[in-house]
Amino acid sequence: MIYLACLVDDNPFIESGYIEALESTADKIKFERLRRGNWDYDDNPNALCSYDSLTEIFGNPLALKTGVKYLTADIARFGADKAIIAVWDGWVIIDYRIFAVSKTTKIQECINFFREKYRFPRYRSIADEDGVGGGVVDNCRIKGFVNGSSPLKGENYENLQAQCGYKLAERINDNEVGFEAEISEDEKEKIIIDLEQLQSWKSDDDKKLKLKPKAEIKAEINRSPDWRDVFLMRKWFDYKGVNVPRNVNKAMFGL
Repeated sequence: MIYLACLVDDNPFIESGYIEALESTADKIKFERLRRGNWDYDDNPNALCSYDSLTEIFGNPLALKTGVKYLTADIARFGADKAIIAVWDGWVIIDYRIFAVSKTTKIQECINFFREKYRFPRYRSIADEDGVGGGVVDNCRIKGFVNGSSPLKGENYENLQAQCGYKLAERINDNEVGFEAEISEDEKEKIIIDLEQLQSWKSDDDKKLKLKPKAEIKAEINRSPDWRDVFLMRKWFDYKGVNVPRNVNKAMFGL
């Protein structure tokens, strides 16, 4: 057996615009692997998720789907940026909506619509409570996620956001997270880039585990990592007793 290396330029049937899209991507790993053929490239020792586990999220047959529905919503701090609402079945996103502008009345209507459509209670719905999100939490009477609040169960993290981010990364690396809803290739790339920002960060004297700060992320990708926050809020429910057992699918298949 031999390995014959070729690049995208060697493919005479490549679809129009594909190379240009690779050239302009902000995803350095994707560029190195798919444009330059450097398949082993991964330049970030602080990354909490492997690149392969991130790409496996879409259509993942091993993801934990349990029939128990949840909702997570990232709402822009000042109502100017986009908002994302996602519906989960276990650890699989089955539906979502993206709002170009965070108009709270429309977001509240969407949350209530999803709850009625998929028939799940308010206590399995959560939104980012910072900024305008606080009003959505109050009006929809759902749970609120405060990024800078203390970690749950006294674990050694800088805050709740870091705690959920690290634990989300474990789920992703164990191939337990999935995305089943229809989604564009452009939005897939945004999700992967956002989840690549799940990175460890330098600790202070207290030695608490930290995530890469949002200010650093925005400086690197030129936007807020909205999808990252939608994903990591899902972990809150595991800590609050609305649990999905780990390795459910593996047990079902005798693995």
